[in-house]
Amino acid sequence: EKNTVTFIVLDHGYFADGVPMGPGRTDWTKGHLSVEQWRWLDGVLAAAKGKVIVFSHWRLDPMGHGGLAALDADRMRKVVASFAGHHHYGDYMNIDGIGYYCLKAMCTGSGTENNSYAEVSVYPSGKVQVTGFRRAESKIWTP
Repeated sequence: EKNTVTFIVLDHGYFADGVPMGPGRTDWTKGHLSVEQWRWLDGVLAAAKGKVIVFSHWRLDPMGHGGLAALDADRMRKVVASFAGHHHYGDYMNIDGIGYYCLKAMCTGSGTENNSYAEVSVYPSGKVQVTGFRRAESKIWTP
């Protein structure tokens, strides 16, 4: 069980008051999880026996604030890897063994040369390897 990986996909498309963003009611600098998602997520994190990897649109790293990260990101420090978008130019940082990988956007240019995609491998040792293709960068880290 210690070598298991739990994958989580989050929707930060809510305001702090729990109201969902939508047509005519959107602010891409104020992403939050809904109360229901937090209840679910807290249970999943508590039950996870091994590593946890999170996918979200908003960045979860503490450097992504100011519209680039989910405003409730500080609650997510139990993960070994976080994959996000939102910051179109991409980024990577490792903070206390947690790899925060922000994939470059495919909407910043036309043609296949502007594609950005990656393959992720997670090893029993804890090593996480991202193999980037086209504009995506490759990274390796061990929590």
